[in-house]
Amino acid sequence: MQVNPYLTFNGDCELAFKFYQQWLGGKITAMMTHAGTPMEAHTSSEWRAKILHARMEVGDTVLMGSDAPPDHYEQPKGFSVSLVLDNVGEAERIFFALAEGGSVRMAIQETFWAARFGMLVDKFAIPWMINCDRPVRSAIHWVGALCASAAVDGRMHAKVGICRRRAAGAARSQELRRR
Repeated sequence: MQVNPYLTFNGDCELAFKFYQQWLGGKITAMMTHAGTPMEAHTSSEWRAKILHARMEVGDTVLMGSDAPPDHYEQPKGFSVSLVLDNVGEAERIFFALAEGGSVRMAIQETFWAARFGMLVDKFAIPWMINCDRPVRSAIHWVGALCASAAVDGRMHAKVGICRRRAAGAARSQELRRR
């Protein structure tokens, strides 16, 4: 199962998706207008060039959208498209690009849960949350910290030797998982 956001726009879906493709590094895989489809007969001539369905792949996720007819458009509310990154520079780059011409709800900053987090509504009225996870400490650090706290009863040397072997094993396991 996959959960994918489907965004509605006030006539600027094509522009929005090209903007997102540029700044999110996605790939637009579908951009269908009303013209040339069975919907053309039910669409005003000025609306036929508007987007009936758009699809963009971003990493291993999909973002979809369309233009809502003017009498059916409602400004998005009650949700945010959440981007989770692992690079502070990339999080800030995307945040500032999406914020251009929009409104910042929470400036991107370090928080107690994230290396960076920020909220904004872009110039297409789409709400976003940018979250950059904190780096996970290495297995060596955690095993070393646990061993150091356990080695307080006078048998320091024996415990440190055991802990070094555990840390080395944890490091090998971590390296194998990366491959």
